[in-house]
Amino acid sequence: MRNKKRITSLVTGLAMLFTCAVGNTSLKVHADAQSIYTTKGETTKIYASAFTQNTDDWTWMSMGDTASLVYQDVTNFNAVDANSAFAKSNSTANFGINISDGNLAEGDSSTLKFHVGTVTVKANGYDDLVINLDKDYSEAYTATKSSWGLTGNTTQILLNDYLPKDTSAKATYLQKITSVKADITLSDYQYTKATPAPATGGQSIYTTKGQLTKIYASAFTQNTDDWTWMDIGDTATLVYQDVTNLKGVDSTKNAFAKSNSTANFGINISDGNLAEGDSSTLKFHVGTVTVKADGYDDLVINLDKDYSEAYTATKSSWGLTGNTTQVLLNDYLPKDATEKANYLHKITGVTADITLSDYQYTKAAPPTPEFPSDYHYPTTMRGLSSMDLVKDMKVGWDLGNSLESAGGETGWGNPATTRKMIDQMKKAGFNTVRIPVRWDEHYTDSNYTIDPAYMSRVETVVNYALANGMYAIINIHHNKIQGEMNAENKDSVINEGSAIWKQVGDHFKDYGDQLIFETINEPRTGDDWTGNSSYYNVVNEYNAKTLSVIRATGGNNGKRLVMMPTYCASADYAKVAAMVVPNDPNVAVSIHAYIPYNFAMNTDTTKGSYSTFGDADKACIDKTFRLLDKTFIKKGIPVVVGEFAATDKNNLQDRVNFAKYYLQVASSYGIPCCWWDNNAFSPNSTDSMGIFNRKTLQFVYPEIVQAMLDGWNNPKDNSNYDENSLFSGTATSKNWGQAVSFNYGLDFVDDDFSNNLAIAVEYTSDKTPQLILQGNLTGTNWVTVNPAITKSSGTQSIAYYTLKDIVSAYKNALANYDTYGQVLPGIQTIYIGDQGTNLTVTKVYKVYAQKLEQKVSAATINEANVYFDSVTKNASSLSVTLPTDLQKIVDNGLSTCTVSYKSSDDKIAQVSQDGKITATGVGTATITTTVTVGNSTKTLTTTVEVNKDSSAALLGDVDGNGVVDSLDITLIRSYLAGKAVTINKTSADMNNDGRVSGADLMALMKKIAKGA
Repeated sequence: MRNKKRITSLVTGLAMLFTCAVGNTSLKVHADAQSIYTTKGETTKIYASAFTQNTDDWTWMSMGDTASLVYQDVTNFNAVDANSAFAKSNSTANFGINISDGNLAEGDSSTLKFHVGTVTVKANGYDDLVINLDKDYSEAYTATKSSWGLTGNTTQILLNDYLPKDTSAKATYLQKITSVKADITLSDYQYTKATPAPATGGQSIYTTKGQLTKIYASAFTQNTDDWTWMDIGDTATLVYQDVTNLKGVDSTKNAFAKSNSTANFGINISDGNLAEGDSSTLKFHVGTVTVKADGYDDLVINLDKDYSEAYTATKSSWGLTGNTTQVLLNDYLPKDATEKANYLHKITGVTADITLSDYQYTKAAPPTPEFPSDYHYPTTMRGLSSMDLVKDMKVGWDLGNSLESAGGETGWGNPATTRKMIDQMKKAGFNTVRIPVRWDEHYTDSNYTIDPAYMSRVETVVNYALANGMYAIINIHHNKIQGEMNAENKDSVINEGSAIWKQVGDHFKDYGDQLIFETINEPRTGDDWTGNSSYYNVVNEYNAKTLSVIRATGGNNGKRLVMMPTYCASADYAKVAAMVVPNDPNVAVSIHAYIPYNFAMNTDTTKGSYSTFGDADKACIDKTFRLLDKTFIKKGIPVVVGEFAATDKNNLQDRVNFAKYYLQVASSYGIPCCWWDNNAFSPNSTDSMGIFNRKTLQFVYPEIVQAMLDGWNNPKDNSNYDENSLFSGTATSKNWGQAVSFNYGLDFVDDDFSNNLAIAVEYTSDKTPQLILQGNLTGTNWVTVNPAITKSSGTQSIAYYTLKDIVSAYKNALANYDTYGQVLPGIQTIYIGDQGTNLTVTKVYKVYAQKLEQKVSAATINEANVYFDSVTKNASSLSVTLPTDLQKIVDNGLSTCTVSYKSSDDKIAQVSQDGKITATGVGTATITTTVTVGNSTKTLTTTVEVNKDSSAALLGDVDGNGVVDSLDITLIRSYLAGKAVTINKTSADMNNDGRVSGADLMALMKKIAKGA
């Protein structure tokens, strides 16, 4: 996964930004939950309101009265604007309906289900906007306290997708809205009261009014783009239950010089009593704040606000988090970005009166051992094949943005990993933990020597997984070399990677086979996610070299499973095709597949992002896994999807559907998958892929976890898959449009352009469709091909586009075609389009004429043996039968078929070139039939036996029909079994011993076999 910027604890005020976004926490129902509503139609404290909120200045606007939902009945929500409620909305605004639970106090939780039917929006100058939402919601809340109130008790139903796409038109429309109506049904509600804190937990360590505390206040700014922190003057130490006069004076007159337009500004309150794990509750009041700035009048803010805070301190790489409150004063600054920055630069003093009125402190409980005293890491190597071991990895979870973070394990804001976190993973059903590891911030010298303390920390986290009986994967993740996979840096990249794996291999060589190594994460050159053959080759060399280093460390590393990625760990065809897997029985290919990208990862709606998971997305997943299966698994090389996920777009049910289907497909190929979890929960932001809250140890989205497990345990049935089928269904186009399209790498690959390929299209139209080739090389953007052959039956037709014609058209379009050494160089997409008239396509499939021609080996003739007499000279005709699919390509002109006949003795039997046999004497002759289809040939033989006259007994003709065949075998078997059947005993006496016995049956069988 790509690296993320660090967000420090000093910006806790920014939490308001995130709580104002859709907040579906989806926690499990507590065992002590109760239903506090029992009667249909009962008024509840679940409220609905129409709102907008700008995402640049976070201005919140609501409209009309808040509706109280009734229980298990329809509430006709009707918000009417009496005074320009949305007037301050701008182009960044979110718009929709806000649902909030008014029952909850801090720590309380609830689960609820509700349905939103039709939403009607009225706006002056616009037609009514009627949205048939018709959607069910299943929510779970746990209320937590913040400086502005409670969080975690709301859901925002965003309706942004129904607004004008143009930003100016969107803002204008929002400002014109006069009412929002909706029918909302609250169908279920469960409430759980927070467990009260132990009576002995907190203590008052301040007892005297005026006593100095360790609660500090300071004036600050902090940019939110580069996170530069600035404070002014001396920090004030608050006194207990009395007014403290904060006097932040800038003696240098440049304390805020680096502030920019993104900066937060205000007063920071921090608790200096807390160590890691300690907690406190405090109440304070901020009265009047006065800001002085050169060239400006004094800014006097009569804040007069009470705050009630609760802290629990956790450790991060830059200090403690969870021990501060930011009293933000941004709303009082100039609105213009440039003017805001200029004002901040000129600030010379900030004064405020602050009163700390109450304080309680709780010391953290002493830590308990994470491992039993007799714990020892597992050393067993079970002798599993790499394929069986990989299948046993099943469903996995990524410990993202932790050990691979810049600045240490907590450098990107996540808490330090604990045994309890991984215990929860095991309880939830995960069987693998992938542990990304950055090493280059922990070297002790220029020889890449890893700090032993850091190696020990990695080992501890590995053992969290192994102690739970899980698989653990460790790698090189976010080291600088990850982005230097090119010829210029190849030697240094391989040297550093080898140095790391030599040390890691030595350290872990006694560990059992549930520890897995991954050579590197997403290797590439800079941010080039496409690459070229030179880059691909460097990755192949790196993988091969580091594998040899790992193997050379000995111990269990001689047979340990080692995962190695394609370029970028990509599942794209070019990277997959370029992957060179070392000849080693204990390796697996490492793939990251956030697919389809526009659903799973892209959050920019102007560049294709969408939030609904549908059939096209399923097809993309299917095709990707088929490519991996064909390229690797069918060759005995296992595959592990080390990262996949779908970012949160307020589309929980679609993410659930995605997770289940993804794992169903993966399971059908035995490919384990690990969900990338970065502990991020900000809907509609990039990479918001968290499912487990590492601070609360709660699964925020247990539905996604269950979907993955259900998917893995119910693999998709691929038995009906036809690898030659490109499309089956109904697709239409008109006016020179395209009905269907096929992508290079998913629908077709280079190897497909062989074996006399023809693309068959079953269609209905007045004109034949065109096949259109689109490449990325000059001249190949739009290459049209007409069908070589068209067959019609009623209104249905089949058009065949031959490889010969396809290549000819492409060659004519592409200058220097012969220099590329590929059949269709640069090809990207193949379309089937109409020629100006309505076109309906029902099937598209590949036909490989050369492969089918080889099926001539299964051709048959109507008779293997022929018997007749020389008196009547009855004639018999031979005919050849081809396999059905082979006969079809012959009939349709995609191949040719010729048949010739030759007799071994024209004096006994002659044969014409249409297969008619005529007796010319008495005796036995052999007719040889030669069948040629395309370049494939088969010969068939027929024994012809001519008797003197029709009255002579034909030896072996047990049923007397003039032919010796398998029916005679069946009849003589029945006779020997004592069944009441009639036979010609003379003909049945094959050895002329005067009786019919098993010996005659054997002789008859040999005769027929010889004739065949």
